[in-house]
Amino acid sequence: MRDYLQKWGSSALVQRLGYFLDLHGVDLTKKVRTNLSKLILPQSKIQLGPRQKWGTAGKLIQPWNVIENVPREVLLPKEEKTRRRMIFSKKGRNP
Repeated sequence: MRDYLQKWGSSALVQRLGYFLDLHGVDLTKKVRTNLSKLILPQSKIQLGPRQKWGTAGKLIQPWNVIENVPREVLLPKEEKTRRRMIFSKKGRNP
């Protein structure tokens, strides 16, 4: 995945991906978090959604430096009350 993200060369893509992985409770290893963080441009802060539709105000979510300008009610299904935990198995291992 890191290779594809590096190939795209988009800090904003990495930031939004990291935000959504956290939002949905995906359990990232420290190594994966570090590798993703290295692809983010220093001092880069981005809005989650389009400014024209959602405005520019919102909470700054660390460590991804994403300004949460879209309400969480829009992002999460109504029936999802708690965050789901997901763990990806190591390559080549069956769960």
